[in-house]
Amino acid sequence: MRNIIILLVLTLMGVCFGQIPDSKSQLKISYFMKYEKVPFQMKLFKKYLPTELVEYHSRHGLRNEVKFDAKILGKDILNNTIAVDNDSLSKSWIKTQTSINDSIVDSEFIESQYSSEEQNILIGDQRKNILGYDCINFVFEDDSIKTEGFLSPEIIVTGDFQKYGLPLEFTTTSKTEKLVVTTKANEIILEPLDASMFILTKD
Repeated sequence: MRNIIILLVLTLMGVCFGQIPDSKSQLKISYFMKYEKVPFQMKLFKKYLPTELVEYHSRHGLRNEVKFDAKILGKDILNNTIAVDNDSLSKSWIKTQTSINDSIVDSEFIESQYSSEEQNILIGDQRKNILGYDCINFVFEDDSIKTEGFLSPEIIVTGDFQKYGLPLEFTTTSKTEKLVVTTKANEIILEPLDASMFILTKD
């Protein structure tokens, strides 16, 4: 009961003082990822795993960008992946491109229907200030993963966390393999809305 009251108070504060982002803005968030544990078969490639993630949040949906850039066996390998979930259009896209020594060797574009799923997230009473945002601890768990950390009810997002706020610092533990990843936001920028960023095309 206490957790429910805390969540209602924080939600009310967000309504009173303005929601972020609003209908004319988007939020750009840079995250740093650290691999605390990886499966045995991934250990040799641990140093090549991506450590930075950029997300854009708006009332339209979510866009995230991951870049893999490494030199392996004397070859420069670059992979760019962009994923977009658009709540307004109920569409989801994933676009990837891989090049070796500046030559494109693989590209893929996937479009599918999208709908967010309401998650059963437990809100606690621990508080933490992250990059100027008042955050509260949470735990999410299903059959395959457990995620726990801190989210900001000030930041209203679409998707699975839309009733709770945006996670800014969290640890994800896989229940099916020895994989533990810690993710922390290191920069948050409020930008004018660019709705075109929340639609992907093949070209």
